[in-house]
Amino acid sequence: MMTLDMTLLPLYLAGLVLSGWVGYGLFLIWHQRRIRRAADARVKDLLAESHDIVGEVEEGSILWNPPERMKVWRRETIEVRLGDASVAEAALREGLRGQGRPQVDRLEVAPTMRVALGCAPGDFTIQGVNSQDQYVRPGHVARWDFGVTPLRGGIHRLWVVASMRIRIEGKEEVVDLPTFERFVQVEVAPFLAFVGFFGRNWQWVSSTVAIPLIVWAAKTDVGKAALNRLWGWLGWG
Repeated sequence: MMTLDMTLLPLYLAGLVLSGWVGYGLFLIWHQRRIRRAADARVKDLLAESHDIVGEVEEGSILWNPPERMKVWRRETIEVRLGDASVAEAALREGLRGQGRPQVDRLEVAPTMRVALGCAPGDFTIQGVNSQDQYVRPGHVARWDFGVTPLRGGIHRLWVVASMRIRIEGKEEVVDLPTFERFVQVEVAPFLAFVGFFGRNWQWVSSTVAIPLIVWAAKTDVGKAALNRLWGWLGWG
């Protein structure tokens, strides 16, 4: 019978955890490619339904600059820039104010485009500054700015969705293009972490720390002196 060498148990466990993360990462890559293929197929199907819009849709570029790291409750600006094939990448980068590293991808561009920034519920608050739907003038850059505030620490996803507004047989269609996403590491400041911990565990803190501390301050000379200095510092003495 095969026996398990207990001295190697940490290595076995580490291997299981690592293989799980690797498998999860491969699944995310496969899933993202599957979504992109489905979106591309949808666009091609719609374009094939009408010859009237073929001349209106062309390949262009999209730029957005989500930061790799953010801090809880600290607002950051994320910008999205979009232009047709005649717009150089340097023009997309011009005037960016956000701290994130710009990402540039190719996509189909129609005269009217819709751009939205999204996240999972409870991860961020997102406030759009510009109109969601904008006309993309030939040779010009269309701009969307978003104010993004993280609400909790951890690794969270942000994604940008660009959509074409086109008319097919007299009816307007909104065609969602492949989603672009970024994982963001959100850090929590030590003071905010303490406040959050106290808010979640105030009953335990009061019973195990605060109450004994108050009793000590009330019964000992050192504690009374410390309280008197505190009252004086606060201006209550």
